[in-house]
Amino acid sequence: MAAVPSEDSFIRDVPNFYLNMPPHHTTRWTDFTLKKLAELYQLEMEYIFHEPLHEAHKKFYVATRVFRKLSGLFGRPVKTIDMGLGGLILYGGSVLVSYIATPFMSGKANIQGQSVLTVFQKK
Repeated sequence: MAAVPSEDSFIRDVPNFYLNMPPHHTTRWTDFTLKKLAELYQLEMEYIFHEPLHEAHKKFYVATRVFRKLSGLFGRPVKTIDMGLGGLILYGGSVLVSYIATPFMSGKANIQGQSVLTVFQKK
């Protein structure tokens, strides 16, 4: 069994997200990577579960999505580490927008959270 941050979720677009960098996490895990890991070690992936977005993370999610859209509009690449003034201003503005927009999110939104749990079994 493995529970890891899901690089297929919105956290891949969060700049300067220190909880998803060393020393907390040293690797990036997508569903494709987990499947390849199973192949490499001759395991069978029995179960994969993507944590749903927790209520406490909704503003974080909205800010990240707004940041991604604004970055695209301004032709800025989304970087894992972005200490430039433009990136900081865009993300700060995105956080402000998230405080306005989050209350309008549907409570039943099917959005993937930050973690993925996988159960492997030896073949």
